[in-house]
Amino acid sequence: MSHSKDSTDTNDIRQRLLDAGRECFLAEDYRNVSMRKVAKMAGANMSMIYYYFENKEGFFEEVLRSWLQPMIDNIQSPKNEIEPNSFQSFFQMYYRSALASPEFPLLILKTINSTDAPGGRFLCETILDRGRASGIKWAKQLKSEGKIAEDIDPELLRIAVVSLSMMPMLMRDLLQQQLDKPIDEDFFERLSQFYERILSCGIVNNIESK
Repeated sequence: MSHSKDSTDTNDIRQRLLDAGRECFLAEDYRNVSMRKVAKMAGANMSMIYYYFENKEGFFEEVLRSWLQPMIDNIQSPKNEIEPNSFQSFFQMYYRSALASPEFPLLILKTINSTDAPGGRFLCETILDRGRASGIKWAKQLKSEGKIAEDIDPELLRIAVVSLSMMPMLMRDLLQQQLDKPIDEDFFERLSQFYERILSCGIVNNIESK
């Protein structure tokens, strides 16, 4: 019983540190974030950061990973079929995560454009390299099964999905002014449905119509 409580307390401290780290890295530049401040916000000893994450860079990467993991899991999923709402589900998942931390897409963009900065290498490996490999494998299998058109370029498909995902969040304030309506959960639900329509129509094999 005591062992179970210790495990729970350990997980709780680690999660509190990640939550506090996310808040600090969103608010300030990486170099200005104090590990002492993070620990204080989390109600933990600063040594716990180094116990769990080794150093500041490792901690930053884990903060990024904890937010991106659902999307990474989706990209690496063994599910390789085009089904109704498959694209829609991906976009819904992304936007739910993004709405929970609206500033995070901007942090990702800033970090990934500095591959020599802390976190840049991690993001390139998880989002760009793994996403690229998974996307090419997925497209090749679908082509071999005759489920998408032969002339679909896997690289362009991947870039299109990434672009469609990130752009509305990066331009959220501007879009809200232009449309004069909330760019909220309902908006992103409708946008996800629309993406499903245009992507499915654009890549599904249409040999019969030729």
